[in-house]
Amino acid sequence: MPFQAVPNTFQVAVRGTLQGDLDMTNVFHVTDAGAATLTQGVADVISDFFAEFWDDIKGLLNTECVLTDCVVTDLRTLGAPEFVSTSSWPKTGTNASGPLPNQNAAQCNMRAGLRGPWYRGRVYLSGFALDTNDHSGLTAGAHSTLATEFDTLRNELSLGGVGLRIVSRFFDGAPRVTALSTPVTQTTVNLLWASMARRRRGA
Repeated sequence: MPFQAVPNTFQVAVRGTLQGDLDMTNVFHVTDAGAATLTQGVADVISDFFAEFWDDIKGLLNTECVLTDCVVTDLRTLGAPEFVSTSSWPKTGTNASGPLPNQNAAQCNMRAGLRGPWYRGRVYLSGFALDTNDHSGLTAGAHSTLATEFDTLRNELSLGGVGLRIVSRFFDGAPRVTALSTPVTQTTVNLLWASMARRRRGA
């Protein structure tokens, strides 16, 4: 697919490893906050918000889950800058109860204030520890902590001028000329575990 501009939007890719050194990446999108140019300093500021989120949930993550750095990419124009931020990383899980299988993931949902699949997004977080598991889902305590901290991330990014966004690159199965980027207004976390998955093409 040719380059597709995403107005007013930076991509944030938080990278890390799971047990057995399996690479993982969690991708988010945030507003550009009116920045004329993405710089290392701007990337570090954005990265710090996500580092704080992972620091706040590290008690849910097993000790073999390590978040190593954050890559911030300007999606507005072809050839725009990209920076790797390491200033607040790594973040390592502190729960020693043992790891859940790598495919077990918590589905964190994002919604804009409009209806339709183009205004809904989700991200799958892995690396959780055994004692966060209650049969087929998270324990009540783990679920409450994750849901609270994920919404805190949304709120703090918004207050910092770099709010979460939902990006839709397709409409009715065909790529848009320019991607649609919409501010996130609500977050939730599913109680049941999901499997690591990619967002459905065409949404």
